[in-house]
Amino acid sequence: MSIAVTHKIFNELLSSLSKILRKKNFDVKTGGNGSYFLTMPYNCGPSKPKRLGQVIVLKEECVEEYCRVHADSFPGVRDLLQKHNLHNFSIFMQVVSGQRLLFLYGEYTGDNFDADMAALSSEPRDIEWHKLCDPMQTSLNLSGGWLPMECVYYNR
Repeated sequence: MSIAVTHKIFNELLSSLSKILRKKNFDVKTGGNGSYFLTMPYNCGPSKPKRLGQVIVLKEECVEEYCRVHADSFPGVRDLLQKHNLHNFSIFMQVVSGQRLLFLYGEYTGDNFDADMAALSSEPRDIEWHKLCDPMQTSLNLSGGWLPMECVYYNR
């Protein structure tokens, strides 16, 4: 069974869910490309930097190209991460149960995550980067994009 809902109704549902989760001390943030970041209320160290963990599937036929473009990077893409307060940004790759997964780790050091991610996703170089990389990936997230992972342990 499937249910068709308008974009407006879907956003209202997400907004309501976000309010409920925030009351339970969950941190719900919106990212670029319609993704949502859910930080669980576990003790993962100090609140700054905010540690981000995400996962996505890399299409097998795109492995070589994905690694090549990340080795070279677009001119000015890496500096956009720092400009928008993302540091210690790393992507790891591993095959798990027949799927090639990419695991992202990064640290956010700014004061307004939503504003910084919105600004980053509106940067022309970031838009071009996503046009190149997004087709190489398959999301595990219903809203698309990288699936946020919960931090369950931090050791300084």
